[in-house]
Amino acid sequence: MLEEITIMSSSLRKYNVRYLEKRENVKPVPAIVLKSEHGIKIEGHIARRRPRKPGDQKRKDHSAAFVYKKDQRGKHDNRPMKYPSAIHGIIVQHLQSFHAFSSHYSLRDNPDQEYLPESLTTPEMHEMFLNTCHKKEKEFRTQARAGNIVCLSFDYMQNLPLADLKTNAIFYSYQLWPNVFGIHDLGSDSVTMFAYHEGDGRKGNNEVTSMLLTYINNNNEPLDNLVLIGDSSCGQNKNQTMVHFIFTLVHCFHVFKTVMYLYLVRGHSYSPNDQDFSIIDRKKRHIESVELPEEWDSIIQEARKKPSPFSVVNMRYRNFVNMKATTDDYFFKSPKPPLKIKTTRMLYITEQDFYARVRDTYHGPWQTCTVLKKPMPAVLDLPSLYVTHPPIAPVKTKDLQ
Repeated sequence: MLEEITIMSSSLRKYNVRYLEKRENVKPVPAIVLKSEHGIKIEGHIARRRPRKPGDQKRKDHSAAFVYKKDQRGKHDNRPMKYPSAIHGIIVQHLQSFHAFSSHYSLRDNPDQEYLPESLTTPEMHEMFLNTCHKKEKEFRTQARAGNIVCLSFDYMQNLPLADLKTNAIFYSYQLWPNVFGIHDLGSDSVTMFAYHEGDGRKGNNEVTSMLLTYINNNNEPLDNLVLIGDSSCGQNKNQTMVHFIFTLVHCFHVFKTVMYLYLVRGHSYSPNDQDFSIIDRKKRHIESVELPEEWDSIIQEARKKPSPFSVVNMRYRNFVNMKATTDDYFFKSPKPPLKIKTTRMLYITEQDFYARVRDTYHGPWQTCTVLKKPMPAVLDLPSLYVTHPPIAPVKTKDLQ
């Protein structure tokens, strides 16, 4: 050990210690460690080791016991707002689509460095990124209004409270949550709202496919081509059950000859359903209280006047079918090649082909995946999803009473 150590600075009783033999090695050491472990007294700006006396015990060399850990700040994986790798890949493809050029000022030092035009701003690139998805939506809307295809956009609305009263007792009580599922026909601008509360059903893939099937059966669309537009919610829309449902529409029910599914980028898109839900939000601001589910039905129906009022269909537990359990036996659990549904942006199924076409961008080549394991029957029996009402938590039932 050294007899003299230079103190560089002090802050919160910690000192940057520089050893005389190794001047490049500067480490922060607390003052209490200098005194207790090394026997060093702090005297102004110079720290000197007290000379050993005959009665002193032999000091232990603790220098090797100190392990200075690397700074781990910013290196953790707890990032709830981080974008998934699929969206990150789409953004990278979008940035690579811009024409970049090399600067003649850095050709010698950075020959591979490229720059975007100085007139291109970040908000403009973000708007172009959103328009990439909206271009497809506008294209399908134009074809639907021309009568060439049936284009349906669907989504869940934010949960509505029941009862909705302006009192403190309601604020601290459990409430029943009515669910509203909207289907917007882009060709006629007609909107159907399926309403049910959590005592009749949940918000899963079987509920979504059941309401889509109910809508198709009630409207008897005369066209052969269907386009579905929905968000990328894995638990509701973007899953294997939805792929099996679309395949069943084409190859078992023979309702359509072709079905295409357009997955919107989650958090970066504004669908027609969002516009419908905002109309309902503006309407409910002027409502003082809502105590019954039927009152929410009246508010939804009166929210829009033009081009036509919203149509409300009440779903009960017996109306939901178990699409997943019925169709899983006819499809591979792992399609060949693997169907990466998480990164899929477009899904296309036709009557002539017994495989699914997918692609992870809104333009480019299609990839084929074999999903059907055995031929589907001509008649498919769909059992009910619920035998009785789904249970509600006892604490919530007590507050509702």
